[in-house]
Amino acid sequence: MKEQNWKENDELAKEFIEANSSLIEEAEVTLEAKAATPQSKSQLTVLRRRIEERLDSKRIALEFEYDDFDDLDDNFQ
Repeated sequence: MKEQNWKENDELAKEFIEANSSLIEEAEVTLEAKAATPQSKSQLTVLRRRIEERLDSKRIALEFEYDDFDDLDDNFQ
């Protein structure tokens, strides 16, 4: 039979515990970030609405420009 290498198992256990403790710390940071989320969500909503308004105004402006180009085509023919 093969003997267990207890030192190696001990080192693996320490690495496993250290990895789990870092995960717990990350989870705590995530919870803190979630506490700040309502403000960032409202700010995100404001930014999204601004972008939508800008895109709508550009779309409308381009529609009117294309209408002008259609009138020019009629004049050339």
